[in-house]
Parts: sequence; structure tokens; C-alpha cells
Amino acid sequence: MLDVPLAALAGRFDTLLLVDMVHLPEVRQRVRAYPHVHLLEGDVTGLVPALHGLGRSASLADLATVFALPPGLPGLPPVDWVASVNLFSQLPLLPLAWAERLCPALDEFRLLAWQDGLLSGHLDWLRRLAPRGCLLADGRQEHLGPAGILEVMDYSSWLERLGAPGEQWSWRLAAGRELGDGGRLEHQVRAWVW
Repeated sequence: MLDVPLAALAGRFDTLLLVDMVHLPEVRQRVRAYPHVHLLEGDVTGLVPALHGLGRSASLADLATVFALPPGLPGLPPVDWVASVNLFSQLPLLPLAWAERLCPALDEFRLLAWQDGLLSGHLDWLRRLAPRGCLLADGRQEHLGPAGILEVMDYSSWLERLGAPGEQWSWRLAAGRELGDGGRLEHQVRAWVW
């Protein structure tokens, strides 16, 4: 939430609800200046509480039941506009890592299918939640070192299903000492509006 243009958004809406798994102290401090901005902590996949409830191990059937749960946060008030900001590529990471720990015999095909379900479900949920909105998603993440690309995560093929983005740009996230290897992270961000 530190990269969200809070002042601009707060000036456009009577009520602003910011949702994240955890709101950092810096975010809480920034929000204090805007009495009509509210913070809600929650898991928009709807899976983390169910995964936590499985304990230390789970069967494939248990996990399949959890990953079939609908996304979203119960009790959200109706909204006029919704934005999913820099979350899309991160959305499946925690639930899939958790599933792999609970059931190490999971195959790559099932993990990819669950990832696809999480991403599709998130988009469907956003469109049901509000008649208007936007999705900001990184289509490609590059970890660049002094000698070139060290690692690439590419979501381009999945995002192509959404059609051409309205806008796209490069976003440098971290550089130098932050990464510990003298490299930098660069994301290719894309935006869709409905």
C-alpha cells in the first residue's frame, strides 16, 4: 500500500476502503490524515483461513475442497469502484506454497490448475464487486544482476486472456543493497479498466 497514491484517491471518493493481508505501520500512519479512509485486513482469496484449519498435513481431497472455495471477503459493503493493485501475480503464492507444504506429493499440473482458478476467480470477484474498476498487474518480473537477467517470472500468457492492456510501463522496485546482490527488480506493469 505504500505505492498507492493515497492523497489522490482520498480526494476522489467519499469513502475509501483499503484491503490488504497486513497493513504496515507506515500505511496506518499515512491513513490517519484521512478520516474517510478505512483499512481492512483480510485475505481476498478466501483460502488462508481454510488452509490454516487443515493443520499440518492434508489429503489431496482436502486441498481440492479448499481451492474450490469462492474468493472474496465476506461482509464487504457495496462499492462503486474497485482496484486490484500489484496483487495479481502474488495472489496464488501463499496458498500454493501452503498447499505444497501440506501435501508434498502435489503435481505441477494440479498446482497450475489451482493457480489458474485463483486468478480467474479474483477477476470474476472484482467484476461482481463493482461495476467499474481496474486491474494493475505485473506481466513480467525480472531480477537483473550486473551481468544480466538472474531470474524471470512471466505471467504474460495468462494476462493475454484479458485482451490488450490500456497502459503498460516498467517499474523498478528494488535496487542495489536492498537485494544484497547489487542487482535490481524490474516489473512490466499492465493496466486494464472496465
